[in-house]
This record gives sequence, C-alpha cells and structure tokens, in this order.
Amino acid sequence: MKLRRAPCLVVVLVAGLESAPSHACPGMVLPPFTLDLGQTWSESGSTSATGSVLLIGLNRATLDPRPVDFDVGLGYVRWSVAGNDADTGTTAARSTVTPSIADAQGGYLELAARVQESSHVRSWLAVRGELLDVDGAAVGVAARVSTELWTGTNARNGMVAIGSLAIGLYAEVGLREGGDGRDEVRTFTLGISVRSPFVLIGGGPARPPAAPNSQ
Repeated sequence: MKLRRAPCLVVVLVAGLESAPSHACPGMVLPPFTLDLGQTWSESGSTSATGSVLLIGLNRATLDPRPVDFDVGLGYVRWSVAGNDADTGTTAARSTVTPSIADAQGGYLELAARVQESSHVRSWLAVRGELLDVDGAAVGVAARVSTELWTGTNARNGMVAIGSLAIGLYAEVGLREGGDGRDEVRTFTLGISVRSPFVLIGGGPARPPAAPNSQ
C-alpha cells in the first residue's frame, strides 16, 4: 500500500517565566521529556496497514544525569493508520467488518532495563503496557530493544540544564486487543527516540543602568 500521508508531530514545550518586579529579565524553561516517533507495519487476520506511532512522556533516565540500571516512564501514545484505509481481502469485507487496524490513543507505562553501556552509548530492553481508546476500550503491549547516544548534564552556570540528552534508534513488536468484535492487531515498529533534560535559560534581575558621569 502506498503511503499517502506521513503524520509528523513536533512538540515544543516552552513557557515564559514571569517575575513580579518590572525590572526583572524574562527567562525560558524547557520541561524534560522523552519523544518517540516510529513507522509501523500492522497486521490483523487478512488485513494489513502501515502508519506511524507517537509517544511523548517522562522517564527516570531522562531526569537523571547519571547512568541508571533501570528506567520507568509514563506518557501519551497515539497510533495512526496511513490514510486510515487498511487493505482488506475483499470489498465485502470492507463494508461489513469493523476494521481492526484503526487509529488509537491513550496512556502508557514503560519499564526498561539497561543491557549495555560504554562511554556515551547505552542499550535497553523494555516492555510497555497501553490503555487505549479505539472507538471503545482497548489494551496493548509491546517489547522494545533500543540503542542511544547520550550524555548527562548538570550545568548551573548561566544556563541550568539537569538530566540526560540523548538520541537513539529502536525496534519493537507489539500486540493490541480491543472489544467490539475487533481482532488482535500485531505491530512491528522502527523509530527514533529523543531525550531532553530540564533546561532553564536566563531570568533574574536586570543590571541597573550605569550612572551618568558627574561633571
């Protein structure tokens, strides 16, 4: 099936820091987050489809600038089907059967164990559980292997940055099951992951203007 649409969501969370005194300098804060974007291949009975998946949340390994042996994360997940038109075996099946492969969104809980680390490279094995809405309640599970380039930061000189900054690749397999007569959906995903630490830029009192020279 030709992919006619490739949804891409860029999430930027930036808020201004307000200070009561009128002479204060504004600052900006970037909250910590973990962002995953993946290309998916799904199958359910004789039905198959491609699509994308987005996960955005917060993980222990993102908050901690030090190496950690295990990770736990919570967040939001959205599964999207390309063109929202899964391929089925017959025209009759399209008109009489509720499609099992459909858009879904909800929350997730992820647990991961570090299986390798050397300098600024580390690898994880993770499992994830999902509680989804697919025109009704649905549940999903996934198992993932990932590798990332990362660095910890605890800078407090001018700009505050605390946590881990990372970019990586992952592969995962998953299973999603819902009610309303839907079949199980098996998924395979390849994607990229990004970790961003807590960042605080600027802020604080402004310097007073220089006094005029007295003659």
